[in-house]
Amino acid sequence: MLNYFIYKIFEPMSVFILIILLVSIMNQSNQLYIGCLTAVRYLSKITNRVGIIMTTLLIVGLIPIRNKALIGAPIMKEIGMMVNMKKFNNASVSFFGGHMHYMTSPLSSSLALIMTMGAVSFPDLLFKGGLWIPAVIWGILAMVQIRFNKDGDFIEFVKINFKMNNIPIRGLLGLLPIVTIFILTLIFNLHFRTAVLSAIAVSIIVYLFNRKIDNINFPSISIKDIFLSMDWKLIFIIFSILNISTAINEFGGIADRIPHTSILLYAFLIGIICGSSSMTVAIAMGIFGSIVIGNPALVAQMYLSCFLGYILSPVHRCIFINAKIFEQNLLKLYIMNIIICIIVGGLGFLALSFFAPLI
Repeated sequence: MLNYFIYKIFEPMSVFILIILLVSIMNQSNQLYIGCLTAVRYLSKITNRVGIIMTTLLIVGLIPIRNKALIGAPIMKEIGMMVNMKKFNNASVSFFGGHMHYMTSPLSSSLALIMTMGAVSFPDLLFKGGLWIPAVIWGILAMVQIRFNKDGDFIEFVKINFKMNNIPIRGLLGLLPIVTIFILTLIFNLHFRTAVLSAIAVSIIVYLFNRKIDNINFPSISIKDIFLSMDWKLIFIIFSILNISTAINEFGGIADRIPHTSILLYAFLIGIICGSSSMTVAIAMGIFGSIVIGNPALVAQMYLSCFLGYILSPVHRCIFINAKIFEQNLLKLYIMNIIICIIVGGLGFLALSFFAPLI
């Protein structure tokens, strides 16, 4: 019973809570906002209009918070207007580009959950499992949708909108905790929980350094502020789901009686019903995880199924938010969503089948 609790519940929950703690510290200390703003400012000087849009998407995508579309969509709308981007394409790029990080960033809570529950490392999932292939396909399909009404003066856009002389380049230190996780997991293949703990330490050091120099842009925070800003409702939901779903598998042995292809279909349907990436992974891996555990290729297939179901879910709020903010037809945007998911799903599973048979 103790082993069941430690490996099935404690391991994934500890990583999940640590990620939320890191996000809370970085949000409360203003590190994420300043870091992203500074990165866009300096990168805008060395790239074109397509570059600034993709850079903004990548940076905003790294911010691991719920309902990110409420932050990312207004930013993309403003930048799209500045560079004279077509409205529908702006809405579509904002939605699809804003979800690239789900398959590429270890700070994505759903990716962290499936790595922990599937007992695979970040580099193994990306390269041995092949998850980088559908991630690249997704990114390319987001990028090719970038369309402009007419040529604009990009240099003038940079001059007008990215002066911000009061934000020095040290603002980039705000992104150092995220960079730390990538380095420790990808290069040194460190245990993910250890990498997140290291990132928390780096985040605190960066905050104290920046606050000593600039206490206006980096406000004073307390442990109480961090504690209250953590998403305890989501933590409780994931904890409950993990207990129920793992108990179903542990005592029912469901996964042992279902073909692998059917499991992928069920994972997709769970995503459709839930409309939440973390909940989808918690349920799917809790029930069917024993069939894929320790195998990067099978975990990658499971994750792609969960991801596509989540993206296509009618209760996925991001697509509604983007349609509303960009004032676009929801049905038209959803049809584009279906087309993109069919392409990514078809090519993605075809590629992943070379790493592990689908049947």
